[in-house]
Amino acid sequence: MALLRRFFDSLPWWRLRPDPELVVAQPGRGDPTLFVAAVRTDDAAAAVAYLPKGGSVTLDAAALKRPAAARWFDPRTGEWSSAGALTEGTQEFTAPDTRDWVLDIRAAE
Repeated sequence: MALLRRFFDSLPWWRLRPDPELVVAQPGRGDPTLFVAAVRTDDAAAAVAYLPKGGSVTLDAAALKRPAAARWFDPRTGEWSSAGALTEGTQEFTAPDTRDWVLDIRAAE
C-alpha cells in the first residue's frame, strides 16, 4: 500500500475522473478479469490506466495533452520503466509482463 500511496502522491489524484472512452479496445469486454480501468484529469494533462493482467491496451492518445510521456509503474516494487512518448491518434501500450501494471501518462510541464 505504501508504494501505491507514493504513486498517487506523485500526481494530482484529486483531479482524476473515470474516462472509459480513453480505452479504444477494452480487453475486459469478453473477460472481466482483463478489464482496464482508465482515468484522466479534466485538462487531459495526466491519465492513468490499470491493467490487471498485463497484456496490451489501445488508448485514444488524441484525447490527451502533448507533449507527453508514458511510463509503467510496477505496483509490486514501486519501480518505473518507460512506455515511450505519446503519439497522435490511437496508441497501443504493452505491459512488461503478465502481472498487474499501472500505465502513467503525463504531459510535460
